[in-house]
Amino acid sequence: PRAVKDLFSHQHIMHTLNFRVFHFLITCLFLSSSFLAAQTTRYVTSNSTTSAGGLGYEISQASSGDIIEVSNDITISAVITINKTLTINGNGNTVSVEEPGVLPSGVNNSSPSSHEVFSCSGSSVTITINDLTLIGGDVQSSSKGGCITNTANKLVLNRIIISGGRSSGFNGGGGLSNVSNGVTYLTDCQLIRNSAGYGGGFLNTGTMYLDGTTFSENRSESSNGGGGGCENQGTLYLNNSTFSNNKSTEIGGGINNYRGTLYITNTTFTGNVAYGSFK
Repeated sequence: PRAVKDLFSHQHIMHTLNFRVFHFLITCLFLSSSFLAAQTTRYVTSNSTTSAGGLGYEISQASSGDIIEVSNDITISAVITINKTLTINGNGNTVSVEEPGVLPSGVNNSSPSSHEVFSCSGSSVTITINDLTLIGGDVQSSSKGGCITNTANKLVLNRIIISGGRSSGFNGGGGLSNVSNGVTYLTDCQLIRNSAGYGGGFLNTGTMYLDGTTFSENRSESSNGGGGGCENQGTLYLNNSTFSNNKSTEIGGGINNYRGTLYITNTTFTGNVAYGSFK
């Protein structure tokens, strides 16, 4: 009887173990399928905004967690909204509006496009953009940036060039506007030849973290608006970055920290100029 009982116990244990292993494998398969389904890769190959292969179309059709691969230079005719978790890999290509706010020569365009490239939003999203050049228009608004507007809780920019953006009149954020509760991270980026009434490179009223980022030839143009390189009205962390040859018609050729909190380490300022009463 004891042997029979031991045999029964052994068989019961093996049955329980086999069931648990089977349940574990099924769970892993389900999670794996869900993970793969959440990371569909979409390819951008055309300027179209309404059909497959266009950047705006692929972003609008993407699910949270998808990856967008930009395969060539793109020209857009309207702002592209991103309000979900996405990764966009630019692969060294350029996304440009039809007419930039600031021309490559540094002169303001008299007939620019009136929109930015990307408008990013979302309270629980992570938007990551890698290896892309953005050329923006003239948005004429402090709540928008010439190339990027961000109110999302996490926008990550890696090796991005932001250029040609403008916010004319008494408006801020020539290249980028990080506003409201927006949080933006820039790593190894370049902000070049953007202009605004104040905050030529960017306007920050949220939180920003910058590492290894270069600001050059940006300018603020209003007589009472400073920050050629940028204007900070929120919280700004700067590390290993460079401000060179930026210009303000009022104060802060490199940075105007206007009632904000600013932390700077290992950052270089050279050749920045302010023409106003306070230099």
